[in-house]
Amino acid sequence: MSTRRNRDKHTAVDVVEDNIVSHLRRHGCGRDKPVPMSVLGEVGFPDYAFRNAQGAALSVARIVRGMVERQVLRPSLSGHGYYLADIERSAAAKGPA
Repeated sequence: MSTRRNRDKHTAVDVVEDNIVSHLRRHGCGRDKPVPMSVLGEVGFPDYAFRNAQGAALSVARIVRGMVERQVLRPSLSGHGYYLADIERSAAAKGPA
């Protein structure tokens, strides 16, 4: 059964990227707190209604891949999420606590 709940909604890629980066910054999501792709989808498209987590993840997958290629995001070593690359660099620059 096809639904049309998100049919007339359009969000520019730069807006989605800004939504993702601001969320990760606000929550301090570094290497120790990776965020799953489904959460990135819900954060990137806050006005959209997703039926399940897989839909949210699919909606943002290409955008996240581009952000990884530009080294804005990094995949976690466990393979279960992404984190901001610059949070890791700034933590390393501060040195051990």
